[in-house]
Amino acid sequence: MTPLAIILVLFSAVCHAGWNYFSHGFRRPLVAMWFMTGIGLLLYLPIFIFTSRSLVLTPTLAVLILFSGLTKSGYYISLATTYRYADLSVGYPLSRTGIVLIPIWAYLFLGERISVLAGVAIIVILAGIYLVNARSADPSAHSSDRRRRRLGLWAALATALLISVYSVIDKRAMVAPQLGPINFLFAMFLPTWLGMTPYVLATNRWVEIKQEISGKVGKLTLMALFDFTGYGAVLAAMELSKVSYILALRQTSVILGAIMGATLLREKHGVSRVAGAAVIFVGAVLVSVSK
Repeated sequence: MTPLAIILVLFSAVCHAGWNYFSHGFRRPLVAMWFMTGIGLLLYLPIFIFTSRSLVLTPTLAVLILFSGLTKSGYYISLATTYRYADLSVGYPLSRTGIVLIPIWAYLFLGERISVLAGVAIIVILAGIYLVNARSADPSAHSSDRRRRRLGLWAALATALLISVYSVIDKRAMVAPQLGPINFLFAMFLPTWLGMTPYVLATNRWVEIKQEISGKVGKLTLMALFDFTGYGAVLAAMELSKVSYILALRQTSVILGAIMGATLLREKHGVSRVAGAAVIFVGAVLVSVSK
């Protein structure tokens, strides 16, 4: 990887862990993510208007962008559910394990073989998932607490599933030479925001939405900059280096997220969760470099 690509990917990892950390602090995380996405679209609209002159929207590309956006709508909904029921140091690392599913999709739908290294990587990531979640499973806890933990676990794994799906779609869409990171960001996040809107309005009263965002526009704007700019940095890095190396290096965010939860939020079992996140990172690297 070139030094610029490394800087872009590490910057993206910090941005991603950062906006997830801020999201975890909201009582209604989905409202925050919905508002954050809307702000991001407004911020990037002038740039999109300037860069979209070269965009040729073919039917295939339009379908890919639409499906990517709608999949990301589901991603934000499941991620917000994760943060309602799980600690950041549990939910964030688990939600980033979607990379383990990519070789499985390739095996099931593309007829590709799963290499020995990829098989080892899958086992390593499963071990990391166990380490992250093991200390949280207190059998003496109240049944309602155990239920919340199960909901958080399944929501995080659903988030990982959706990440693996939109990652494949995005990789296919970015092949279009006339697209570019800025065009793709705006074109994809528009259906994302539109897809989230009916669910947000159906599950939250308007007065609750106003209460959630009141006095937090600055924080939400920072989150939007982290989210859009961070993902744009990854897309730009894809034009400079191999996707497999980029995906591997970006998984440093799982360790950052676990550390933030353990230190800044003072969540329990921090050592074991950070260790589990580190194991997940190793597994993600093995998946990315496997053939």
